[in-house]
Amino acid sequence: MRRTCVRIAVSSALISCFTVLTNVGCRPDGFRAQRPEPVLEDASSDHRFASVSKLVAKGLQERNIPSVSIAVAHKGHIIWEQSWGWADRENQLRATPHTVYSLASTTKPMIATGLLVLEKAGKVDLDAPVERYIGPDLLTVYAGSPTGITVRRLLHHTAGLPVHFNYYYADEPSRPPSLPETIRRYGIIVQPPGNEFCYSNLGYALIGYVIARVSGQPLPEFMTDEVFQPLGMTKTLFDPDASARRGFATMYDSSGGIANLERSDAPGSGHGYSNAHELVRFGMFHLKDHLKDQTPILEDGGIDRMQMESSGVVLPGGGNESYGLGWFFDETTDGFRTVWHEGGWTGASTMLKLLPSEDIAVAVLMNVYDREFVNQVTDETILALLPDYGDQEGQAADLVSASSPPQFEFPVGRYSGEIRTFSGGVPLILESEDSGEIYAYLGDPPSAPRRVRSAPEAVPRLPVQILASFPGPIGDQDAARHRHSVWLDLRFADDELYGTASAMTLGGHGWDGIDDQRMRFHLPYRVSLRRTN
Repeated sequence: MRRTCVRIAVSSALISCFTVLTNVGCRPDGFRAQRPEPVLEDASSDHRFASVSKLVAKGLQERNIPSVSIAVAHKGHIIWEQSWGWADRENQLRATPHTVYSLASTTKPMIATGLLVLEKAGKVDLDAPVERYIGPDLLTVYAGSPTGITVRRLLHHTAGLPVHFNYYYADEPSRPPSLPETIRRYGIIVQPPGNEFCYSNLGYALIGYVIARVSGQPLPEFMTDEVFQPLGMTKTLFDPDASARRGFATMYDSSGGIANLERSDAPGSGHGYSNAHELVRFGMFHLKDHLKDQTPILEDGGIDRMQMESSGVVLPGGGNESYGLGWFFDETTDGFRTVWHEGGWTGASTMLKLLPSEDIAVAVLMNVYDREFVNQVTDETILALLPDYGDQEGQAADLVSASSPPQFEFPVGRYSGEIRTFSGGVPLILESEDSGEIYAYLGDPPSAPRRVRSAPEAVPRLPVQILASFPGPIGDQDAARHRHSVWLDLRFADDELYGTASAMTLGGHGWDGIDDQRMRFHLPYRVSLRRTN
């Protein structure tokens, strides 16, 4: 999961980025189940990975990690598979390399693979406007031209869509709208297509919608028939219903409670489920290992394009990281080129990382959100095979500080306009004082002043960009599901502030004053404000 247009992981994001009940982990009678002790398996079967085993054991005990499952492939063979901990603490079911986990955003390279299967068959043109496949009425274009919103730019996250995610839980009465309705509500093009990278779950939901309309099959059926089965991934599923997920790894929040995350309103972005064994086999296909039981659904040239074709748009945070067709790729400080995708939301952290030059694939799955730890485990596993491997994450802070422009100072004055939601306009006034304080007045009549502050961990992508937040509510029916902050992503030009105002609650982050374990939503709306004094 990526939360902003800046890499935080969902920052997988930022942005990236990328949660669960308030009384999480409680049985129906309201009493918390006694948590069993962590299961620490012996990984001495391959001494090279002893340090990985030690790191995971520490994570299970000190970071409240329920389980970790790893698979490693090298030169066309799976050389190591290992799992630790509980797939299901309440029923004391141990994790195995064949335990199925939520993939979250690691679904995206699978969806991209499915689309390129259709391209190979001559059914999709990546450079065609997406409206050719979805019709002209779903997207609302505020910047640029509809013809610039191509399928390729959706794959690259450069179509001009803002950040969006919206998660629904099994115990809440609300259910997501249909995908076409979700696109109508939040498919707003707020930047000229091709100008900026902004990690977009809704963009990959659109890719899934294109696949279904072009193929004439429901997306889950297409992914099974045209991607998973041909690649020998018999336990991998897309968007299974609750009954089909019985026996999967239970999803937990950071406090140890059961997450009960049911689904999102953008299934193409993250509704894949797989195990470490099959996920690393998917990676082996993308390493062009040509396994005997895998059908070559893409030619080697198509695989290369997915991993090497960059949009040419610089990603937030600087450095040499790029996004291809469903994959991130970059080069470490020691010269190793990596191809990868991570995923995360309440109850899941995932990583699939490839080193094509070394023919290495590493899959790591966890049933709790802990982005930092899943990256640590992945890199420690690679180091076990490549002692000279150096990941650029350690340089991230320096790269950001060296390459990112300073945050733009809010222009002094009073700016009036509205937030344009799908259900109507919400008046908004921003007032910037000489002291540097900024206040927001929301609604009609205006609310009491709400102090605006810079959004934490936010790195502006442009010298004229403002990233800030203040307490909500915005008030439309989707945002009214839960108490939220308002996240501002604004540009300044000709005495106008314009961009998006998003209803946002992240769950468990605390900075927004919302005490909730659940990651719920980031719902973007167009905002335009003119200076009035």
